[in-house]
Amino acid sequence: MRRKRWKSGRKNKIVIRTVIIALIGILFLFFCDAKLRPQIRSIASVKACALAEQTVNDAVLKVLSSGDYASAVSVEKDSDSRVTAIKTDVLKINMMKAKVSKATASVLSGTERIVAIPAGSLTGLDILSGRGPAIRIKVNFTGFSEARVNSTFSGEGINQTVHRLMLTVNTTVYISLPDSKVTKDLSYEVCLAETVIVGNVPQLYADTN
Repeated sequence: MRRKRWKSGRKNKIVIRTVIIALIGILFLFFCDAKLRPQIRSIASVKACALAEQTVNDAVLKVLSSGDYASAVSVEKDSDSRVTAIKTDVLKINMMKAKVSKATASVLSGTERIVAIPAGSLTGLDILSGRGPAIRIKVNFTGFSEARVNSTFSGEGINQTVHRLMLTVNTTVYISLPDSKVTKDLSYEVCLAETVIVGNVPQLYADTN
């Protein structure tokens, strides 16, 4: 009888210890989650913003590499080879802007991406930064963009002026992380054409033909 009671008491102690250990383990996990979650959110946000910027830039460059948009600008000269006028092909420019808008909209259509964070980066120790197994976090990109083309003149030397045809793409990206959302404004600018003018600044007009 005493032996049965002893066995029963021993089992109860084992159960109690197991429950206590399990509770300690759960509390430890909650503690780690509370400590690491802000770091994970911060690092994931930075990486997701960089990925979004690279994605948009790649989409714009892909459009620009598929056509000769420098030919959207033509130069007229007089008998003395002096530049008298600079014409821009509005049709070609509008087509390019439409392609850029379509390309950026495609990559910002809510497609799921993966951001990897090395576990060592969460420790805050420089020696462990970028090391350890990767924590993979799913993110989604949505947003919109606006493409604009501007002509600029700037003095570059004695009696010299440079005309540039600049493409500016302004994009607002909404990044959805597992437990938060981030809004990122991106701006991408590239020179489509550049003309060096010696002498007086010529007329600038659009060619709609």
